[in-house]
Amino acid sequence: MTGLLRWAILGVGILMTGYGVIAGLAHGTDYEVHFITQGGSCVDVGIYLNQRTGELVNCDDSNADDRSAPPFTDEELDRVVALADHLAQDGYFTGLDQAQVVGLAHSIGAANGDPYEPKKKAGSADHILFLTGIPMILLGGIVAAAANPRRRRPDRRSAK
Repeated sequence: MTGLLRWAILGVGILMTGYGVIAGLAHGTDYEVHFITQGGSCVDVGIYLNQRTGELVNCDDSNADDRSAPPFTDEELDRVVALADHLAQDGYFTGLDQAQVVGLAHSIGAANGDPYEPKKKAGSADHILFLTGIPMILLGGIVAAAANPRRRRPDRRSAK
């Protein structure tokens, strides 16, 4: 094997494994609360709250009375918004307050059969990349090490 090929195998293995790990860590659930600034965009499902005030943000300007936030029901939406309003009563809506609101949303999701788990399951492309990348790292490392053994220099004293 040429030197470039063994390093290419090692590099590709590292990239594949890294991508598989990062993608595998991406957790997700549809029962999410997003905190945005005024005028921020809404791109995912879930509830959108103002990150400073905790107030519900209407993402659809076409119907200002529409309070839907799939997959939350109207009652569940009211519970989450009521908690955010209660926590923001003192004029501050801190990161700890936001964490409590997110926790309520996740508990509602879990009660509805949507546990907070990774969306990607075994056998997904990310999982296969990870499982393929590990042997490539090992193979590339072993081949690189075998191709470059440490050569001992002859002792000059013994040559005399």
